[in-house]
Amino acid sequence: MKALKMVWVGIISILAQIIVLSTNFNAQFGFMVSLQKIDRQVCPICKRYVKHSSRYPNYVCRQCIQLATDKKDKPVHFFNTEFSGHGCAGAYTRTGKPYNSNLCYIKGIECKAEEAYLGGIVVNLV
Repeated sequence: MKALKMVWVGIISILAQIIVLSTNFNAQFGFMVSLQKIDRQVCPICKRYVKHSSRYPNYVCRQCIQLATDKKDKPVHFFNTEFSGHGCAGAYTRTGKPYNSNLCYIKGIECKAEEAYLGGIVVNLV
């Protein structure tokens, strides 16, 4: 137990030295050295944490996308029209018939499905 305490004291000491060095560096050279900022983002529907995306700040998580419906509460899903991951189309989940819109509703909230920047599908709030 005493050895573990010594390790923690050592780690804290090293971190304190890093902070002092970065502060001195900032003062001497006139620009900031900072710890990496961690951006947090949540699904706008269920509020679960999702991977941060500056391109899609309001994208819906995978679990909520599974709940997508049309205006009449019929389940729909979206997919790429090209094998390469491009294009966006929808279909009714139960019948497989084409769904001719990219708008959907998740827990009553209007959303829009679209082709993602590098392929795939992204669903955002409207």
